[in-house]
Amino acid sequence: MNFDRTHVNKKVCLWAGVAVLALAVSGCAAPYRVIPVLPDKPLTAKLNSVTVEPLSDSKGQSLQGQYSRPKFKVTVKNNTQQAIKFSTENIQATLNGEPAKVMTFDAQVDELLNVLRVSSGSYSGFYPSLRFSFGSFGRIGSGVEFDSIDIQRTQQELYDVRKNALRPTVLDPGMEYSGEITLRNKLPAQRDQDIRLTVELAGETQSFQFALQQLSR
Repeated sequence: MNFDRTHVNKKVCLWAGVAVLALAVSGCAAPYRVIPVLPDKPLTAKLNSVTVEPLSDSKGQSLQGQYSRPKFKVTVKNNTQQAIKFSTENIQATLNGEPAKVMTFDAQVDELLNVLRVSSGSYSGFYPSLRFSFGSFGRIGSGVEFDSIDIQRTQQELYDVRKNALRPTVLDPGMEYSGEITLRNKLPAQRDQDIRLTVELAGETQSFQFALQQLSR
């Protein structure tokens, strides 16, 4: 019995160390400046209008955090004479040359709601006698809950998604629509990165490339 308790304690200490290390690494990582890459050749004129741009902060800077999910604003306009369906299914992405997934509106909402459900109760993943918290200021032990700051941050993110995220939409002739998209894939730990997005609208395909350059710490 003593051996089992010692074994559990070692496991808990290991998880705590990994969590602290991850937080330390993410806290020290410098953000990336997102720079649109202009095509080498002039683009062929398209009937429909599509723009993709990185999100900007309150200071007008286009930055993405390391280990975070890249976000962009997509704006489309239907210049045809017919209604067009448009959603995240019309957008393909790659991150550093590898396929990346654009999250749907429902997937983002469901993920955040699940985080809030877990944070309001307990998580008894590996050992029933222990409850775990994985918030920024969380502790591992019995009866621990998520830090209120983490809950507020998640609630704000859920509000932002419901307000700004791109939803499945039917574009009437002449209609313009904007929404934010989020890649499921997080930015890995490397200095220079590359994101490419392809948007299909009414049979027309338009491509966009962004270089991510890490700022000096």
